[in-house]
Amino acid sequence: MSRRQQIADNYVGGDEFLFMDPEYFDEAIIGVASNSVGMSAVAYSEPKVIELLIKHDKMTPDEAMEYYQFNILGAYMGENTPLFIDDTVLE
Repeated sequence: MSRRQQIADNYVGGDEFLFMDPEYFDEAIIGVASNSVGMSAVAYSEPKVIELLIKHDKMTPDEAMEYYQFNILGAYMGENTPLFIDDTVLE
């Protein structure tokens, strides 16, 4: 079962969550984030999204970062807009 389907099936309102396309971005899904007012959205790993842009779209690291910041992070699609988490470990 795909990560999309698992989330849609296992979270209240999961069928209303928005997912990134193309589906190769599913590799970057790290879970669902919620806040104190009951809003939830799919959470993606920011570094993994950038890595996937480099791998699948043949972008340089700089191109991938610029594309991510402008076209992905800067996109608002309503209250179910995906969230992006910098999940790198600080040492």
